[in-house]
Amino acid sequence: MARVPDGPKGVVRTTWNVMTRPHAYYAELAERYGPTFHARAANGELVATGDPELVRQVFALTSAQVRPFAVDSMTEVIGAGSVLLQSGHAHQRSRRLLMPAFTGEAMAGYAHRMREIAAQEVATWPDRGVFAVQDGFLAISLRIIVEVIFGARSGAEAERLAVVTERLVSSMHPSLLFSAAMRVELFGLGPWARYVRARRALDEALLEIIEARRASGVAGSDVLGRLLEARDEDGSVLSDRELLDQLLTLLVAGHETTSIAMAWAVWRLHRSEEDLARVRAALPAAADAVDADHRDNVWLGLCIQESLRLCPIAPDMLRTLLVDIELGPWALPAGSSVAVVAAITHRDPTLYPEPDRFHPARFETFQPRPWMYYPFGGGIRRCIGASFALCEMAQVLGVVLANATFELVDRTVKPVRRTFTVGPSRGVRVRCAAPR
Repeated sequence: MARVPDGPKGVVRTTWNVMTRPHAYYAELAERYGPTFHARAANGELVATGDPELVRQVFALTSAQVRPFAVDSMTEVIGAGSVLLQSGHAHQRSRRLLMPAFTGEAMAGYAHRMREIAAQEVATWPDRGVFAVQDGFLAISLRIIVEVIFGARSGAEAERLAVVTERLVSSMHPSLLFSAAMRVELFGLGPWARYVRARRALDEALLEIIEARRASGVAGSDVLGRLLEARDEDGSVLSDRELLDQLLTLLVAGHETTSIAMAWAVWRLHRSEEDLARVRAALPAAADAVDADHRDNVWLGLCIQESLRLCPIAPDMLRTLLVDIELGPWALPAGSSVAVVAAITHRDPTLYPEPDRFHPARFETFQPRPWMYYPFGGGIRRCIGASFALCEMAQVLGVVLANATFELVDRTVKPVRRTFTVGPSRGVRVRCAAPR
């Protein structure tokens, strides 16, 4: 069989470009080498593809054929019970047990609290002067995690969880995920020791809530409550350790990622007056924004969809093959790593005419298949919290845009890589005022 075309040369240069300018660099690579190529970077050799047909083939692989990339380096940090890192039967079981927490019915139950939190936070923004709107969204996302996912019910419980959660997030340095050499105690003074202490504090706080729920016999209708009630086909439930690992996974996957996505959407909308005006025209008055389900705002949904196309939070998603496969005309042996690259697929001009243009109307008539548009990944490894993230984005942006107007301070924003994600440089600085 033919060899996968060689891509960029130079491990250091490739790694630097993928880390510092992924969107532009992937576009350059696709133009030079085509949508599929072999590359070498600091984390190893891989085949990268943005070809929709090959992406479809990767997404069709089963949990017995493919696993997440670099599992061993992340297990010690996130936990072996995380759905993010599991393969095979364990992965299938975790997804079955987690799914009831992310159904449409469940989303409807979470949405009102999301809107209340957004309204409370945005009310303070006009007093902040110029600030990074992503920081404002981070505060909202943190409260949503603490109250809607972790299930804090009292002010004291929420305050304690917020403190330990922020401490854990700030201690999770990217180097801990990728370098075993960094995961040493250093007499309790190093970054790994700080992370271990923060993880222990979060686990202890969550275990107290879990034990109280079980003792009361009332699981609750938040995400934690639904996980406590989940039963597998054989009647088994998530153990305490599995619950803690899954809750940490939802924190890691949903905290900064959602706030980044909302910051990108604000920036895109405020550089397109016509689209912003159309979103606002469908919004209720500020006083009524908490009572409206903003998923009903069709144009807001299309704008979110288009923003995620142009600024996928994870521009590439890496997998490791457990078996030999054929990918298009190429044979790839077990152990090979494959990256599906949304940053290439989402700007394919044959799928998206004028691919660099923010044009939400394209999705009124074009419904892309899952391998043509995948901001949350695809196949068996599609982000299990995708529906939660989309619900949060719609509810929060709806409330925020109904209650505030923004003047962009940063008209030009550079995408910056943050481990797995790509966010806007400086967080999109804005000046905020109440709209009415």
